[in-house]
Amino acid sequence: MTTYVITNNHFESKAGVNAIELKSMLAGKKLAAPPTLIEKYPELRKFADPSEEGETAPGGQLSLLA
Repeated sequence: MTTYVITNNHFESKAGVNAIELKSMLAGKKLAAPPTLIEKYPELRKFADPSEEGETAPGGQLSLLA
């Protein structure tokens, strides 16, 4: 069975934050996230660690696909 989750884009990037939180909960581990996103949303530290250079997708976009 395959489940797809779509998050709505939010003007303050909260859709991305919510997607990282959800993926982290499903995976049972912390994920890598852009350091600037974690700075803006400190509550994300519970679900993600700042990514090292090169851990995001090309163009600086965070890939949320497994």
